[in-house]
Amino acid sequence: MEANERKRKSGNTALKVVAGVLVGAAVGVIAGILLAPDSGKNTRKKIVDKTKDMADDVKMKATDTLKNITNKIARETAVEHN
Repeated sequence: MEANERKRKSGNTALKVVAGVLVGAAVGVIAGILLAPDSGKNTRKKIVDKTKDMADDVKMKATDTLKNITNKIARETAVEHN
């Protein structure tokens, strides 16, 4: 059981790191857009467009990360049972 607990904690840590990086990137992009000289209409459009792009990136990266973690756990579990 101890090995399974370590795997679960390892997976949670990886997800937290990915989430932290993505949130940091989002804050940086939004700050850059808000501080750039442009009209309000253009700024709002840029924010909406960037938010949609980032949401797609987050979904894709989260899906990939989840698949990688699931595959790793499945491989390690299979090795332990053999």
